Amino acid sequence: MAEGTATAAAERKDEEGDEKEEEKKDEILDGLFNETVRYSVVNIYVCAITELYAWQFEGREEPLPLLRGTKLAAILENVRRDEERVRRVNFTDRGLFTITGGYDVKGLRRAISWCWETASEAPGLVESCLRTTAEQLLGHATVTRGESQREVQLADLILIDLANEGLKLGESTPCIIMTMRQGKQNQHGKVEYIGCIRNADSVLYPLSALAFYFFYRWGRNGALEFPSFRQPEDYYGLFVFPGSIRVPTRPLSYSTQFE
Repeated sequence: MAEGTATAAAERKDEEGDEKEEEKKDEILDGLFNETVRYSVVNIYVCAITELYAWQFEGREEPLPLLRGTKLAAILENVRRDEERVRRVNFTDRGLFTITGGYDVKGLRRAISWCWETASEAPGLVESCLRTTAEQLLGHATVTRGESQREVQLADLILIDLANEGLKLGESTPCIIMTMRQGKQNQHGKVEYIGCIRNADSVLYPLSALAFYFFYRWGRNGALEFPSFRQPEDYYGLFVFPGSIRVPTRPLSYSTQFE
């Protein structure tokens, strides 16, 4: 009798547990499907369907019927406008998902200082620490994506003097300019110029970081031979931030940059 009662109680407990689990799943699904689909999601689906539609008609002689026309464009525009109107009505923070989300000068300074300290204590990490310092500061000053930093080559850097921009009246100051012709935000080969000059904080000075990194590559005792700049073939294939200074024609990989 006691065993039967215990078995029945265990079964009821299991049933209650199953019911609670089902209720939890229903709550999760309700939360997922009650959320409004945003413009970016709708646009991604439209692009995918358009590509599939074009692929299905590929190779046929008859003209391809228009799929993405004025009506669909109007629907997408209405979705985008409604989303923007909701943001304004709800006073959504306009700083979300912008540069301000990751802009932290104090944190950047701590990271750069850590690189210098690590390089001074571990000789085997000098190259990676100097490269990380120069890459992070150049990307911070030029507000560029990680892909653009990995792909920049020596031929893409220009150094000019800005007149009357020095610390004293009449003095000039060096300005490094990075040119970009292709990237995720530049698909049509448009030439873009991004420059940076001195920084009041020497730890955050990108030109200084680049100078130390280049000196380690070519200026110190036992360094590699300084590259030739006599003709484009000699240096056009050399990357500013290669994966290894001994293979300067191979760019820095995403995994190495991420780590």
